[in-house]
Amino acid sequence: IVGRPNVNKSTLINHFLGSERVLASEVPGTTRDAIDTDFDIGERRYTLIDTAGVRRKRSISWDLEKFSVMKAFQTIEHAHVVVLMCDAQEGVTDQDARILNMAMEHGRAAVIAINKWDLVEKDSGTSGAFVKEFQHRMPLLAHVPIVFISAKTGQRSVKLLDIVDQVHVNWQLRITTGPLNRWFVQTTHRQPPPLYKHRAVRLYYCTQARSAPPVFVMQTNMDPEAVTTAYRRFLINQLRANFGFEGCPIRLKIRKRGKRDLIV
Repeated sequence: IVGRPNVNKSTLINHFLGSERVLASEVPGTTRDAIDTDFDIGERRYTLIDTAGVRRKRSISWDLEKFSVMKAFQTIEHAHVVVLMCDAQEGVTDQDARILNMAMEHGRAAVIAINKWDLVEKDSGTSGAFVKEFQHRMPLLAHVPIVFISAKTGQRSVKLLDIVDQVHVNWQLRITTGPLNRWFVQTTHRQPPPLYKHRAVRLYYCTQARSAPPVFVMQTNMDPEAVTTAYRRFLINQLRANFGFEGCPIRLKIRKRGKRDLIV
């Protein structure tokens, strides 16, 4: 569980555990170390990791806090699912987006938990408008699910765990050869890659090389850079639209024999 200082990360963990296992305070920056805590709900087992609040570099003023932030970033590397907690009053900030991007770069699944939602004046359309605004402002992170919670009251905490479970399943998902090949043929025939230096770019096949995170490999008749960034994003978006993968990064390797992979 990561986020900026004083978004009540420790309060959420204490709610799950039903006890004051982690020091929670209204004073920003109370948590200094990443704290691992195991708990079970039914047959589901979780390891919750509460981390120091991540500030912008220019806001970090003393050595202990610098060490704590470094530990928080290291924790992201070892997690399966990163829950980014944000304050409902402030929304998803640029710093929050950097944390999410770091999780994606490390191949972690992610969920956004908007905390203190009980304190927001709202109507039936408020949450939908919040999600639309986030997706418009940060389109590359639009696949990350958002849950509106209250760490203090426990509102939607069970739903948060349900979403964590689902993105963890997505993160481990493997697509069988038949459906993947049908998707590949239909997609590339409907929208072939753009020309590269006036030459046609052809993609010959697609296979899933691994999961957690999902990695797909495609072979081309040209150097990997011939497949443009925009077209690679198109393919990734089409994979999401057809197979899910909500909340997790998708790696795409473009290969030509004798050349290095280009990974996105």
